[in-house]
Amino acid sequence: MESGDEDFAVKYDKDMSSSQEGSNFSGTGVQDDSVIETIAGGTAQIFQQLIRSGNVMFWRPHKPTQDLRRNHFDNTNSEFRYKSPRMSQEGYALTILKNSRKRNKPVLWRYALQKYNEMDVPRQNIHHEGALSACAKLGKYREALEILMHVTKESKMSGDDQMIRSVYVTEGMLYNVIKACVRASRRLEKREDKIRILNYAKSIVLKAERAYGIKIESYVVNPLVARYQRLNCYAETDELLDVLTEKVGDAETLNVNDFGAKDMASYGLIVQEQVANENWAEAITALKNMTDHGIFPKERQINSWNEVATKNLRGFRKDIWTEEF
Repeated sequence: MESGDEDFAVKYDKDMSSSQEGSNFSGTGVQDDSVIETIAGGTAQIFQQLIRSGNVMFWRPHKPTQDLRRNHFDNTNSEFRYKSPRMSQEGYALTILKNSRKRNKPVLWRYALQKYNEMDVPRQNIHHEGALSACAKLGKYREALEILMHVTKESKMSGDDQMIRSVYVTEGMLYNVIKACVRASRRLEKREDKIRILNYAKSIVLKAERAYGIKIESYVVNPLVARYQRLNCYAETDELLDVLTEKVGDAETLNVNDFGAKDMASYGLIVQEQVANENWAEAITALKNMTDHGIFPKERQINSWNEVATKNLRGFRKDIWTEEF
């Protein structure tokens, strides 16, 4: 073989060997074995290998030719770069109602009150009702009374027509205020403080029809009556129950004249009061009055009456045993 042919053969062998070696590398300079391992590891390792190889180019946006200045934005919040946008009345209403209606979520109830206090737009009835609902669940009677006073004052300034007024006292507001007072009284220790808070709620019930033009329903009065009975304040109990009228129709049919009348819980509280005072004749009379209006006690009420009577009997036996000793 001539020297020229030998040189060509050597060059050919080198080219072939280099091409075979090059076949073991991908276009990014990563060997096939490592590529297979990378694919098994997922796309994140594939991109990491590409970044290490230095063959990946990242896209970057071009800088604008003209700076974006503040006056180029048409926004009602002129300080949108530094402050969050202002919330509207509808936004506050949804936030307050959504959080105040949660069950067993005191943190969200407090957040609803916080949003109510932060409002920088005119408040409407929906905001007041949501805040009072949160106060009732938290037992914040002071805040509830302040909101009720504010609503009362604002409703007097806007006129007497409820169709035109956007803020006026409703029965739901009164119920939440009374509920807040009842719940707050349970957390106090001294009996005098409990009665003092309950008297605030009692004054609201007694003047509701005269001051707000609202005829109080039984579901509003019953929690307050039950709480007074727990404290053995039977004079206040009778005064509150006198606000309610006697039921006209039966228990199953709806009668217009029954608005503001006693219901099953109201009659049950009357019977329980007489049992607690050991006025058995009056208790039987109250029970007969209850059944005459088509309302019959349930097993839960009978058990409650029996428990009250048993407690009185235990106290009576204890007194006799002490005297004999």
